[in-house]
Amino acid sequence: RLGKYYDNRQERMRELCYVLDVYVYNNLPELHEQLKKQEMTAQVYAISWFLTLFSQGLPLPMLNRLWTIFVLKGWKVIIKFSVALLCLFQR
Repeated sequence: RLGKYYDNRQERMRELCYVLDVYVYNNLPELHEQLKKQEMTAQVYAISWFLTLFSQGLPLPMLNRLWTIFVLKGWKVIIKFSVALLCLFQR
């Protein structure tokens, strides 16, 4: 899985950011509107999350759990975690 991700990283980043933007639009419409007013797409704030798989800034136990689930379930876990994080930031 990771090999494919790193082979065509730029294209994959665009795909992941697009999916995150759609999730935010569907699940956090107020936040989506605020981000839209600021002209901020997921490419602005989420690229570092995706490139590092959240390895910077998360407590190690949480990171360990996230990576374990990521290995088992794939990229949808990273997208859903991103939405949950944005939900926390929104409050």
